[in-house]
Amino acid sequence: AADADALYKVLIGKVIPLFTNDRDKWVGMMKSSIAMASEKFSAARMLSEYYDKLYV
Repeated sequence: AADADALYKVLIGKVIPLFTNDRDKWVGMMKSSIAMASEKFSAARMLSEYYDKLYV
């Protein structure tokens, strides 16, 4: 419940206002998030991890 409350506060206090009031910052944040997430959630990372776990 505490996690849900914290998430709700961030959404209401920061994310939604940024989305509705400052599209340039919103787009920058989204691009940054995509770049950061693509390192952890990519086929290249998955294959590398698969190889390391099975063959090393």
